[in-house]
Amino acid sequence: MRRIVFCIALLGMTLTFLAGSPAFATDGSSPNTDFYLHVATINDFRPDENAGKIIIVVHKSDNRRIPEYLEVFRQFSSHPTDIKPVLIFAGGKSNIAKVSTAGTYYGVHYSTPDGFYSIDRVEIMHYSHEYNNAPMPYSMFFDRGIAIHAATRGEYRMLGHEASHGCVRMRLRNAKALFDYVNSSPNDHADVIIEVIKDALSQRDS
Repeated sequence: MRRIVFCIALLGMTLTFLAGSPAFATDGSSPNTDFYLHVATINDFRPDENAGKIIIVVHKSDNRRIPEYLEVFRQFSSHPTDIKPVLIFAGGKSNIAKVSTAGTYYGVHYSTPDGFYSIDRVEIMHYSHEYNNAPMPYSMFFDRGIAIHAATRGEYRMLGHEASHGCVRMRLRNAKALFDYVNSSPNDHADVIIEVIKDALSQRDS
């Protein structure tokens, strides 16, 4: 049976190797290689599951000079370097896409939560019961209704910055690409690990 786990962790200044923001290149190259080797090492890999792991890393930022973004990787074995970018964005040229996580509305700060989660459900089209039936295409839900999903066109201008009520928003074509990749055979038999972190240099100046 498939096991889908969300690993959502807030990492502080101890991750000093997370330096700078990503270059949103179209060649599929990835920043912060040392970090991803760390992820591949700390997450258990069971050799009998030959489908491997899908690793989705969401980078939060409360510094508007450093964008929020998501990256997708695939781990094929227990070797710490056997982790490859999954080129599903930018017409199959990149594993990186900008996102928006939780922001502040009318003085209330919302949160994209930290912790370990399983997917509650997936829906190709969902309408929010809490926020005026707002459309949430290509939703992958976790933690009491929070999801990775497509943003509306009016929300595109905020991608890369805090803007949601807790969900992880993406451009429609990127949300569809991720949804299709995770939920299509043979990937629907793979473990999916989602880790949400706040990059060390993204925190506001004190």
